[in-house]
Amino acid sequence: MDLKNVLIRYNILLVFFIFSSSASSSAEKTPLTPNERAGKTVSSGTSHPAYIASEGRIREVISREFQKFDIAGRVEYVHERDGIIYYLKSLSSSLFLGYINPGGVGFLYEWPLPEYLNPAGIKRFFAGQGAGFIVTADSVLYRLGINDLSLRSRKGVADALLVGGKIALVELSGGACFFNFNGSRLPLTMTGDIIIKNIADDRIVFLTNGRDVELMDLAVMKGIYQYAPGVIYMAPEGYNLVIHAVDEYNGSAQSDERDTVFYKVFVNGAEKGRTDTGPAAVNKTYRDLLDPNMHHLVRFERWTLDRARGKYNRDNNLYQPGPLYLFIPGSRVIQIHLKFNGSRYSFQKSVLMN
Repeated sequence: MDLKNVLIRYNILLVFFIFSSSASSSAEKTPLTPNERAGKTVSSGTSHPAYIASEGRIREVISREFQKFDIAGRVEYVHERDGIIYYLKSLSSSLFLGYINPGGVGFLYEWPLPEYLNPAGIKRFFAGQGAGFIVTADSVLYRLGINDLSLRSRKGVADALLVGGKIALVELSGGACFFNFNGSRLPLTMTGDIIIKNIADDRIVFLTNGRDVELMDLAVMKGIYQYAPGVIYMAPEGYNLVIHAVDEYNGSAQSDERDTVFYKVFVNGAEKGRTDTGPAAVNKTYRDLLDPNMHHLVRFERWTLDRARGKYNRDNNLYQPGPLYLFIPGSRVIQIHLKFNGSRYSFQKSVLMN
């Protein structure tokens, strides 16, 4: 299924078009400088912020005018929400969180932040729920309560944003990356430095690692599509899991390229099938269709031909691969490369491309 059909299916084609057209139109009428296009000036996570931080001051995007607010110091980050402008400013090597009402009496409040927070280490700034939020380059999320001035932190957060008043997180844990929305957590098939790129209709979240883009539907908490420049990922048609097993011969007694082997495959405790049979050094394949958007426990058993007796024997436990805990996303095919070098196994996971 291509991107257009997916967007039509989820009723977001029009929203996506409006999003793209709005950003394009705004850029044509009021072009921004390269520095203003940088991530630090567009900290809200949307493609059309009302205000940006430019040259140390607050500038309105549409009029391109600097706002005449009495803010001492250099404004580093800006986020506008519900008519209130929240900002981070630096002054005398210190960082401050502040907010101002541009209408009415124009009241302004500011609070100093801890010394270990500095503009150079900030990845994203946004505000809402009565708090200011900061994501740092070392993957820590800070929440400063504006009413009670409480400061809380959470490690392992690569990015964050408020969506419809609820917190969305890109989390790092155990070498893997997860998307967490309001406490519901899903593994991501992408790797690398993943950020929240955009949000459509307070429902579709676009995540990216700079190359791939994965779409998450918050209404059902599922990944619905993934794309990348010049790449088409295969859609499930009869199977959504492919396993490739092969020996990387290194001359050891337990890994002989002349051996004839196959692997039995167990899913969630039940035997599901087996790979084809062949020489150890030749790739052997197994395909299966598992329930999508769920975790599955996959286990393998290696069997080797005893040529003298003319039958296959299950290998000793020392030479069996360990179990694999897999998440099978919707609309994609996961492939696993299982490699044995005679003493240990390795697994490589990826999304299958056409």
